[in-house]
Amino acid sequence: MKEYVNNLGRELSRRDFLKVAGTGTAALLYAAHPAQAQEPNWILGVWEGAHAPRGAPLGYEDSARFEFFRNGGITSWKATRKMSSSGSGTDYLEISGRVLKMSKSSAELKGKYDMGSTILSAVGKEVSYSLKQEIQDDDSLALSGTAIGANNVSFSVKLHKKPPLMKE
Repeated sequence: MKEYVNNLGRELSRRDFLKVAGTGTAALLYAAHPAQAQEPNWILGVWEGAHAPRGAPLGYEDSARFEFFRNGGITSWKATRKMSSSGSGTDYLEISGRVLKMSKSSAELKGKYDMGSTILSAVGKEVSYSLKQEIQDDDSLALSGTAIGANNVSFSVKLHKKPPLMKE
């Protein structure tokens, strides 16, 4: 984690520095930090993580991969959820939609489950996400929040931004 030194000579994490310095001063001094979302494009790219449905049985895993991209003037997304449970096999949900609202630190998504999903009863049903940014201890960017899926079931979501692939 990057460290900053305040006027008393103590080392502070970036998060603690922002608390001590105040948002106005800190924003001016550290606005260009690469992990911070300073532009509307902060969400673009690939995010991976997990969904955690309430009441999921022990041994249940639910991972997700989101890709955010520009489609004309609209920020769109597509996602794949992989759900597996010991004894039940693996199911996939393909989802796509658009970003309804976005600020420097949050995003509201709306989408539908697409063909290609192995849970056919979900195809065509709506899903919505409410996500907020979190700065992790290693200064990387994460999104966490809640989603409401096909059966109006609420579940928590945590995604981490993946670095872009380097071109040779």
